[in-house]
Amino acid sequence: MIRVRDLLQWVTMAAVLLGFGAVCRYVHPYAALAFIGLGVAAWLLRRSRTRQPARWLLNTLAVLVVVVSALRVSPDYLVEPILEGILLLVAIKLLEARLPRDYLQIHALCVFQLLGSALISLSMVFLLFFIPLAFLLTVSLILLTFEAADQDPHLPRPAVLKIFAQAGLICLLSVPIMVVIFVILPRTNYPILMFLNQSGSGHTGFSERVQLGEVAAIQEDNSVVFRAAMAVIDPDQLYWRGIVLDHFDGVAWTRSDSAERPYGAVRVDGRPVQQTIYLEPYGNKFLFGLDKPIKIQGRSAARGEDLTYQERHGIFQRIRYQVDSMVGAKMQVENPDQDYGLQLPPNIPEELRQLADRLGAGLGPREKVAAFVRYLRGGQFRYALSELPVSDQPLADFLLRHHQGNCEYFAASLAVLLRLGGIPSRLVGGYKGGYYNSTGGYYLVLQKHAHIWTEAYLNDLDWVRLDPTPAAGLQPADLYLRKFLTQARLLTDVLNYYWFRLIVDYDFQQQLQFLHRAREAVTTQSWRPWLSRLPLARALAVFVGLAALGLAGWELLRRRRRDPAVELAARFRARLGRRGYRMKPSEGLEEFVARIDSAPLQGRALAFVLALEPYLYGGQAFQKAHYRRLAKQLRGL
Repeated sequence: MIRVRDLLQWVTMAAVLLGFGAVCRYVHPYAALAFIGLGVAAWLLRRSRTRQPARWLLNTLAVLVVVVSALRVSPDYLVEPILEGILLLVAIKLLEARLPRDYLQIHALCVFQLLGSALISLSMVFLLFFIPLAFLLTVSLILLTFEAADQDPHLPRPAVLKIFAQAGLICLLSVPIMVVIFVILPRTNYPILMFLNQSGSGHTGFSERVQLGEVAAIQEDNSVVFRAAMAVIDPDQLYWRGIVLDHFDGVAWTRSDSAERPYGAVRVDGRPVQQTIYLEPYGNKFLFGLDKPIKIQGRSAARGEDLTYQERHGIFQRIRYQVDSMVGAKMQVENPDQDYGLQLPPNIPEELRQLADRLGAGLGPREKVAAFVRYLRGGQFRYALSELPVSDQPLADFLLRHHQGNCEYFAASLAVLLRLGGIPSRLVGGYKGGYYNSTGGYYLVLQKHAHIWTEAYLNDLDWVRLDPTPAAGLQPADLYLRKFLTQARLLTDVLNYYWFRLIVDYDFQQQLQFLHRAREAVTTQSWRPWLSRLPLARALAVFVGLAALGLAGWELLRRRRRDPAVELAARFRARLGRRGYRMKPSEGLEEFVARIDSAPLQGRALAFVLALEPYLYGGQAFQKAHYRRLAKQLRGL
């Protein structure tokens, strides 16, 4: 026999651990340590049977937690202090968990923890915590009914297993109802609660100022930045345009006022490619699209003359938008600013000017471009993410002494050489490459794919893309792809992709589309000719047969779910009924057996009834051996 109170404590502890697992990523380490300490103290007190702390002390501690959490709340830091407060309240409640209401309060707090974590991140991890927590809550409610009905109840092991099975069945039966509610519940495209989690969102990413050496930190980050649903294209065309940087102060590149000009007369020729971008919250306001993006739908983003798109505010929630791009295109601008793209800092080293003059001596614009790119792709320069030249003149150190750097050193060096040679240039920041997930049909782009390249303005071609970074510059991402864990991640990432597409991104527009398709399926006439060709008698026979199969299946299911003792009693009455003895509704089994006039039959029947009654009325647990023995006795009647 299992004590219900002990089982309830174990189930509650499992729910508490699930609630902690759902929020531990978002709370302060000190709050997590305090929770663990209080939880261990509650466990030790319960194991040692020591008297629980005074209720006034626990109430005072709970009030202090609420007050401190409330004082830490701010518009930019709202959800996390509340989660930390709930977490500590759970631990305090564990110290006094004695009554059924205490366990109910603990489970309610665990549910609030899980809901609070969903305000910060609506990833598929939420579902992994929600399902077992819902199951444990159902089990606890069933156990609490036993607590309310009896004083210190005990249950046999089969009864406990039956409780767990029933709780699982209840959760399973609730799934169709939740699906229906999810499909038909009205919703809005406006993210009403997304302001709650702005502080917890965002990753390392590009800003409007890129200092030489900063991108190296991004290229060591394997977090997801976006997913692009599209067909497979040539890997050499996988440049994801984000920002344009056109002002250089000798150390960092920034955006000038010229780059912020509204979308002007720009003509782009190339092969059209459409993408649906699922962008993760990364804190900045620029949208990414395959180079060159000419149109973005689904967002009210401002467009610049440089074909960059930006929101009014930083992106602190996962968003979706569609991009129309021209791949392999050149970008032609009408009436360009003749001085744009030639700015250089006044303290540019003279040795850089001499290098540009030497490499481009006697060459035209196109030949200069080829000479500068060929120089940077030569064997003397090496791609590296560490020991980068960081000084007040990093480009001079890179080009003339160290000869090693990552993509922004190569791109910035080419841009400066071009400007020294009288050719307008600028940097473009974004991502290059991506891992194609054939299961989901999308490119997975990580922060590791962060990349910077150069654009040069040539009179006969206008703005063209140049990438002076050696091919070895993509080694970190390529090596990352070959790892076994990465391969597993690509397989499981498709779950996150569809979770966002089908669950998180499900809006009112998709509801209307779903209802429209359902109406078309119901009102279609395609099934009526088939029905008209089916004779009426055959149709009626099919209907009756299907109904009979359904009733037979229901009866088999009902019999399988029947208690073994009740089933044996029913078989006993039926067996004696075939021998002419009918049990009256008001009779018990022993009274029924007493009316049998055949002494041998009466003796065997009484032995069976006496062996069955402890399982039928006494609540004794059935074992397989007991069932086989009683079934054998029943066959001997």
